Amino acid sequence: MNISLPKINPAVRLSFGLVLFTLSVLLIIDMFGIIPKRSDMVLDTRKRVSESFAVQLSVAATAKNQQLVDATLESFVKRNSDVVAAAMLKHTGEVISEYGEFTDDVYQNAKEDLSLEDLVFIPIYAGAERWGTVNVEFAPVYTAGIWGYFKQSIFGMLVIVALSCIVGYMFILRRALHFLDPKAVVPERVRTAFNTLAEGVLIVDNKEQIMMANDAFAKQIDTDPGALLGIKASSLKWKLRKSEDEDQFPWIKSIEEGVRKVGVALNLATPHMGIRSISANSAPILDEDGKTRGSRVTFDDITDVEESNVLLENAVTTLQKNDAEIRRKNSELEVLASRDALTGCYNRRAFFDCWRNCSSSPLKRILILLASWSISITSSRLMTVLAMASVTKPFAWLPRY
Repeated sequence: MNISLPKINPAVRLSFGLVLFTLSVLLIIDMFGIIPKRSDMVLDTRKRVSESFAVQLSVAATAKNQQLVDATLESFVKRNSDVVAAAMLKHTGEVISEYGEFTDDVYQNAKEDLSLEDLVFIPIYAGAERWGTVNVEFAPVYTAGIWGYFKQSIFGMLVIVALSCIVGYMFILRRALHFLDPKAVVPERVRTAFNTLAEGVLIVDNKEQIMMANDAFAKQIDTDPGALLGIKASSLKWKLRKSEDEDQFPWIKSIEEGVRKVGVALNLATPHMGIRSISANSAPILDEDGKTRGSRVTFDDITDVEESNVLLENAVTTLQKNDAEIRRKNSELEVLASRDALTGCYNRRAFFDCWRNCSSSPLKRILILLASWSISITSSRLMTVLAMASVTKPFAWLPRY
């Protein structure tokens, strides 16, 4: 069972191709680290903010202003939406000030005051000795759930870029293909006129690309006329007949030299009808300045005519052979009818024929003498043969009753 696949619009196919190319470029750029990652930017910002915050707390702690330390912590947490909690501790673990509630899981994952993505430890030194630490817990970089991952990863960017590009590309390509459509080169009324012709017609540009093919030509190669647009005419399964005068296809001659070619013999291999004999005619298409812009080519299918010619030639050859054989047989019959089988001389029938055709009286007398002499010789030979037969086998020649 043949399943016909739906035909996809060229603009849609080109759009998908361009989208895939765009996404490939983005992935390559991301692989080399050219596209900045959101997590890296967030962590760098948190580091800078935390260091500035730690300096402010250090100044307040040095002045032993507990009220300023508490106010600074509270203001820092409230003004930054991604800050969960902040605290200032001495190196002994004593809490100087704290605002917000830290998550237990974050503290459990922290080891030896090493900063994590969501928890930052800023050490404070008094001279060369460590005095304390400022701890700041931030909200998770990646929001939990599919939507959070989609929104904060490169996958989300790729999806948004793909959807945006496919809409934009389709809009642009539809507009562009409307102006670049090869069918627009040949008006519809001209195409309709060419489709009424029984012979195949192609219109090619100066690069041999098919700009129009009528229905008769498309039927010869069993394809759709639209599928031939844009392909090279010479890419079809053509073959030049053996000829010293023709070494190129006629439309190439017309394009390169600007000449008309008539009756060029070609062979065309077709999917279902085998090799067809084609007589091609081509003429150049000129613009207003006289420059060649393409060629108009017509194709006559002369396969049936050539097959009839071959059959006719075979029949003529057979008739000639039969005529020669009949003439040879007639000559043999004429020899058998006019000569004696034993002597090889002309018999009486031949003499009579000569007598009828002879108009000279002396020649007729000579023929009479020769005929009587031939008869006497034949009679004497016949008697000799009969005598020999009677001696060896008496009366064997007589019929038995």
